[in-house]
Amino acid sequence: VSVATDRDWTEYLYDCRDMAAMDKAELGKLRRDIQRFWRCYGHMVTMSPVSIQDLPQLREFHARWCQDYVREQKLPESLAAESEAIYDCLNNFEVLGLSGIIARDGATVIGYALGTVLPGEAFDVMFMKTTRSYSQMNKALIHELSRRHVAAMLNLEEDLGLPGLRQSKLQLQPAMLLDKYTAIREKQPLSLNRLQANLCLLTVVLCWAFEVIILKNIPDSVPGLAVTSLTNLIGGIVLT
Repeated sequence: VSVATDRDWTEYLYDCRDMAAMDKAELGKLRRDIQRFWRCYGHMVTMSPVSIQDLPQLREFHARWCQDYVREQKLPESLAAESEAIYDCLNNFEVLGLSGIIARDGATVIGYALGTVLPGEAFDVMFMKTTRSYSQMNKALIHELSRRHVAAMLNLEEDLGLPGLRQSKLQLQPAMLLDKYTAIREKQPLSLNRLQANLCLLTVVLCWAFEVIILKNIPDSVPGLAVTSLTNLIGGIVLT
């Protein structure tokens, strides 16, 4: 058995207290980006916890988000599958124990972050979508989740090997990178050289030939069990 990791599937975990306070030097860029967001949009943007009443608007927003994406490029298969998962989650919001943050400009939904608390007190941000014209809103949503202390840690999941996504998640200064391990049971191939292969083939042919000769010369009066025992004994001697 061999154990392997894949960096593309490593998950990013962040300390909610650090992300909420943003008082560490290494979080200076994050602090400035969020302050810039609220300076630009604070007079019109509000953020609040997602409620059951928000679900119809979230469905409408996600449909609009997909339409805007398709205008620029074809919706890839992976995003189509993600969209199906998002609608399933919204349709089963309470059953799955989901929560999150919704952002509005007036009465219009412009973004959201949705997830659930995992064992170990980490909030898994399963989906996060924003309107592209609102710069830095994804960071503002992450800060809002942290500020409301939904859990001890935030899990922003993996980067899938996408360079831009990896860079942005590393810039947020994760407290921990959580590797995933895959155990692989390795099959040991049967390695035979040409001589060994030919000997095996010859042995099989000899066993078959002896069996035919023996069966042809054994009287019909001999019980079947005795014939089977005799042929097995001779086959074992030949193979040995």
